[in-house]
Amino acid sequence: MVNEVIILVREMLSLRMNTRLLDTIESAFNTLTEFCQGPCNANQSRMVDCNICHEANKVFKLTPNNAIDENTLFDVKSAVVIMLLSLLEGCRERSRPATILGTLDMETIKQNMPRQFSQETSLRSLSHSMDRGQERAFDFWFNAFLLVYQLRYLTHDDHLRSYMTEMPGYELFDSMLCTIEIARGDVVEKVFFRKPMDAQYLTPEAKSELLETVDRSTQTAKLLDFYTKGFQLMHQLQHQTYVRNFLETYIPQPSPFPPPLDKWRRRYNTVVYPMLS
Repeated sequence: MVNEVIILVREMLSLRMNTRLLDTIESAFNTLTEFCQGPCNANQSRMVDCNICHEANKVFKLTPNNAIDENTLFDVKSAVVIMLLSLLEGCRERSRPATILGTLDMETIKQNMPRQFSQETSLRSLSHSMDRGQERAFDFWFNAFLLVYQLRYLTHDDHLRSYMTEMPGYELFDSMLCTIEIARGDVVEKVFFRKPMDAQYLTPEAKSELLETVDRSTQTAKLLDFYTKGFQLMHQLQHQTYVRNFLETYIPQPSPFPPPLDKWRRRYNTVVYPMLS
């Protein structure tokens, strides 16, 4: 099945592109991603050997026009990035990421990265300013950054390290990258993921309280209690995000006030402003 889907993608990308074709191509890349779940090492290796990265390059080079809808093209590129990430899931060898790195057009990927993010862009400002469409776009950009990061991590390529630090938004994306270690069989491996927007309000005290109050009487009780308390903490963080965004929207930031408003300014500085800091 892997071969048949790759052949289908290859044939469709050789045709004159339009939005209807892109819909089918997106479904095909999503199917390839599913083939890698588990992960399935055989399917991952087969897809790399079939040079699926060459087809990924073709997608990244596509641009919107009268026949290609911009949103549909964005969805296809997002599906391609996720498929490429699935090729690296559970990877314990250097040959596969090295082959991917040798095939992917890294400059084209870089051109698809955003340029509106700078070192001064903060996680807090993003959580307040992004709508649903911007969040989808940010997910794509972060996944593209994560792809480059994992390739660098697995290949130890020094040139790729320099390339990555020059990517637009590098400082922001790097600050949002988190890792955990999981046991897959008899091997411990790192898993990378994006820090949730609400995590900026997670205090050391809240983390300590969660860890110290978990019921550790049995393994089952520990897992269930940790899940319950973690779920409650997530709701608290989401509420804090909502409150902050509401205050920032409807209450102006402190600025010089004329004397009649000085009392209001003092109350803002002592009550409201600390909540926003």
